[in-house]
Amino acid sequence: MEKHLEKLQNLVNCMMLGDKKSISAGLSHNGALLRINGIINTVRFKLDDKNIITKIITLKSDNAVVDGISVSQIAVSALHVLGVEAYIGNDEQILELIESNFEF
Repeated sequence: MEKHLEKLQNLVNCMMLGDKKSISAGLSHNGALLRINGIINTVRFKLDDKNIITKIITLKSDNAVVDGISVSQIAVSALHVLGVEAYIGNDEQILELIESNFEF
């Protein structure tokens, strides 16, 4: 168990450094927090990698919820901030994320 947690922490650490391979792995992980970390770090590092963007587009239908916000809401917000897909809806959480520009 400890080895597994260490491996996950290493993945997060690498994502936080902007490592594209790690971010891509995080976006595909079965853990919602890792997918969220992947999205956040994609925006943070303003990555335009086609493979990564494609993964985020697929996450628009991911309804896993963490702390009251879904992966899909974060994905939609990220795509807007990255200039990939404009958001024209009125979901307050998405609008707040867009307004924050993911600077948290």
